[in-house]
Amino acid sequence: MRSISVSWVALLLIVGCSETKQPSVAVSNATTGSGRVPDSGDPGCPPLPALENGEEMSRYLDLNGDGVKDVVISPGLGDCGSEECLHSLYVVRGKCFDPVGTVFHIPELLETKHHGLFDVRITVRIDGKSEHGTYRFDGKKYVTE
Repeated sequence: MRSISVSWVALLLIVGCSETKQPSVAVSNATTGSGRVPDSGDPGCPPLPALENGEEMSRYLDLNGDGVKDVVISPGLGDCGSEECLHSLYVVRGKCFDPVGTVFHIPELLETKHHGLFDVRITVRIDGKSEHGTYRFDGKKYVTE
């Protein structure tokens, strides 16, 4: 039974890495940290995508350890537990939001780093047991180990 649940975690991690949301529309409310500052003067500054279908933005992780909370865009309540439970990660650099990948579940920071960003771990419950998966930054995006 354990090999089945570990296989499910591996499948979920693969699904989570295969679909990375790309920024599409700048959100203009910079006071909440939900987009780049309007007229920042930097045309290469990646904006955050517009929130859709009940998505929520939160800032509770500091992925690079610079003291600035980075952005996690998550599905709305009740949407987790399906393949739509993808959490997109963005590192805040000045007025820019750099997309660094997508993880399958709520991420938590580990103490180790790769290419300047902390590794993250996800925990999912399968058949009443907690299973863990680890993502590391490969220099471009978070990938599973």
